[in-house]
Amino acid sequence: MAAAGCEIVYHLAAEVSVPRSVADPRATYDVNAGGTLNVLLAARDVGCQRVIAASTSADYGDGPELPKHEAMLPRPISPYAASKLAGEHLCAVFAHAYGLETAALRYFNVYVPRRQDPASAYAAAIPAFLGALLAGGRPVVFCDGDQTRDFAYVGDVVAANLRAA
Repeated sequence: MAAAGCEIVYHLAAEVSVPRSVADPRATYDVNAGGTLNVLLAARDVGCQRVIAASTSADYGDGPELPKHEAMLPRPISPYAASKLAGEHLCAVFAHAYGLETAALRYFNVYVPRRQDPASAYAAAIPAFLGALLAGGRPVVFCDGDQTRDFAYVGDVVAANLRAA
């Protein structure tokens, strides 16, 4: 009951690795969907007004339509994306069943300047490219190089969360 009296909960916790979700889908589902359920139950039980939940652009899958937008039907292609979409559905159900206001924000590749590890197997493209260049190498570009990625600056994500609240 330590959260009694809180008005807004920002739920940002998750298992974020797509490769780990493929290797262990149950653990990813338990953390992401089960964790979201736990947050929603706790928020409901203490009379919280609103929950802002982090979701993912991975919900859209890898269809050719660009740019991705909220009117698109979700087409998750990994256990990670499916677990985050399940969390979104739980948010909608709690809004309907309990009157708990919810918003799930689908982030695209959030980055923090000078904080991503370019040596990580799951590093974002920019830190990986910079790490290769700083080591005197060349960045590895797969396929024809026409691929794109959208990046969201962490400050913009914080501002979006505050506006959603």
